[in-house]
Amino acid sequence: MGRPYSIQDIKDFFHKGDTRSVQLKKSIVSCLFIKVISVIISLLMVPMCIHYINAEQYGIWLTLSTMVFWLGFFDIGLSNGLRNKFAEAKAKGDSILAREYVSTTFFMLTLIFVVIWLFFVIGNNFINWNKFFHLGYDSVGELNNLFVIIISYFCLQNVIKILSTIFISDQHPAWASFFDMLGQFLALLIIWVMMQLIPGSLMKLGIVLCFAPLLVWVIANIIFFRGRYKMYSPSIKYVKFIRIKDILNLGLQFFIIQISCIIQFQTANFIIAYYFSVLDVTIYNIVYKYFNVLAMTFTIFLAPFWSAVTDAWTRKEFEWIRNATRKYLLIAMAFTFLGVVLMFVAPCLLKLWVGEVASGIDLRLIVICFIYVVITLYTTLYVNILNGMGILRVQYILALISPFVYLGASYFLINYWNLGTYSIYIALILSNINGYVAPFQYYRLMREKRNYAHLKTMTDINF
Repeated sequence: MGRPYSIQDIKDFFHKGDTRSVQLKKSIVSCLFIKVISVIISLLMVPMCIHYINAEQYGIWLTLSTMVFWLGFFDIGLSNGLRNKFAEAKAKGDSILAREYVSTTFFMLTLIFVVIWLFFVIGNNFINWNKFFHLGYDSVGELNNLFVIIISYFCLQNVIKILSTIFISDQHPAWASFFDMLGQFLALLIIWVMMQLIPGSLMKLGIVLCFAPLLVWVIANIIFFRGRYKMYSPSIKYVKFIRIKDILNLGLQFFIIQISCIIQFQTANFIIAYYFSVLDVTIYNIVYKYFNVLAMTFTIFLAPFWSAVTDAWTRKEFEWIRNATRKYLLIAMAFTFLGVVLMFVAPCLLKLWVGEVASGIDLRLIVICFIYVVITLYTTLYVNILNGMGILRVQYILALISPFVYLGASYFLINYWNLGTYSIYIALILSNINGYVAPFQYYRLMREKRNYAHLKTMTDINF
């Protein structure tokens, strides 16, 4: 029998390997700790919000916030373009270039989201939300005002969270996760206080859920751009329009892929609200959030990997990418086993979590959601690797096709097969073409790099 692990063994594990691997391990553990707290907060937030207002109003909040959340993808890929370009500039040791990328991206994001804010605030005056949600009572004014609050929050957030992109690109995703978690916690705390003192109101809930995270990120920007990241802080002096092309070469491809993601992964609440009811939106989201604990936790492990791959790819360290991928596949298998356990205990845990609302959840919805989430664990891994490499052409082409597969499948499954809300998950599984192609593309690239390295070695020996 081997000796038990000591504190020194743990320390040795975190300091073993090259600098990139050491940073990757530290980032994963830090993110895991923070994300556990975030998951707990998210799980507490759902029943608290339902209790503070009601299930129907919470469904309205989910639908409105999801629709506005789509706007985050309308940065025309600038954030993801910056993520890769910032990592490349740092790998080359060019801090001036990195600051130019940051400043140019900040300027472009501000311009884009000011225009988007004006467009939707004006358009909001012509929308009858009462009719959209099939409500039997008059709440047009409240919902229009709530929409303005949500749209203002998301536009501001998409500009100031450029700092989050820098954290992730610099292989410090734990900092981004920490400030997200802090915003969640502040919102949870305020909602708890409101439950004791103030009658339930959808408007008040929306203000808190928007204001708390925004406040946290504003403070974070002030602290970091005056401190650790002062050399990269956005400045009009470093706005170089010539850098837009560099960022958008990748960014526009990311943008098309993001639009595809919006249609495939963010329209579920809208489709369910339209074809069924806002109560079904709540039930769908409860099951999704339950299994999404797996996806969220796996994302913790993946968070630093994208930028680490960018760094390794830039330095042509292909064997590091290959070895790291094998380890991530083992992690995905462990999560699959955990998912099986969660599926079998779902009825009991869901009832403990949300109470009587769980009685309206169909077992088939639980099973199909489990299958969907497990598939995404593996496909997301390979897609992230290709994103880190900047290999986007195939994803870009498939992104033009997959939304039509998703929408077509959803329409037929709902209207002709009458499969209910779990039609959405079946459509998502069928339309995840990028995810199914990505593994083949990855292994082809790795085989090519290995053959090239072998040929180069043989040429050097002969020479």
